[in-house]
Amino acid sequence: MRSRTSTPRWRSEDICALPLDTVTTDDALLFLWATSPKLAEAMQVLEAWGFTYRTSMVWICAACAAAYAPTLVAFAGEIRTDPRA
Repeated sequence: MRSRTSTPRWRSEDICALPLDTVTTDDALLFLWATSPKLAEAMQVLEAWGFTYRTSMVWICAACAAAYAPTLVAFAGEIRTDPRA
């Protein structure tokens, strides 16, 4: 059953085709929110945008109908976690 919402829905192909390289640098960190049923498509989006999946976390949204939602964490290029590096 589809939820009834006034929010327009995007096709995965259209999201993958967004020119993300025009708004990111070669080295970038991405947090991509996705619903559980759409995790496979979210992984395809990451790859289409040139990112590599690293891990995930759970976003707790008190204002959302679904209070818990997976958030994928991905890198492009080289991300330094140690500022001294």
